[in-house]
Amino acid sequence: MTPGAGYPRECGLPWPAWTRRIGEAVRRLPERQREALELREREGMSYERIAARTGTGPGRVAQLLERARINLYDELRGTPLAAVAAPAKARHPQAARGGRRRQPPGAPARAPR
Repeated sequence: MTPGAGYPRECGLPWPAWTRRIGEAVRRLPERQREALELREREGMSYERIAARTGTGPGRVAQLLERARINLYDELRGTPLAAVAAPAKARHPQAARGGRRRQPPGAPARAPR
């Protein structure tokens, strides 16, 4: 077995141990989160195609994927693999603040989306 795409050599684990550990963590996810994550990451499906396949909306798919990634991060925390599964809030400080940049004083307010 050889390392595939997405294998972080800096994780410090041999390829077989890395894949086994990630696989175990994914299998422990709740069923709906696991299904959404596998369709997105293994099958490369768009949120819309996942939504159609699972009978949910794209917003629910996004929520399931974010929760799956957070659960994986929590499962792998304290191991070299935690950085691989870090949720967006851990990777992007702006997302931790609610995803919006603060406007400077006196700047016009942006219209809501």
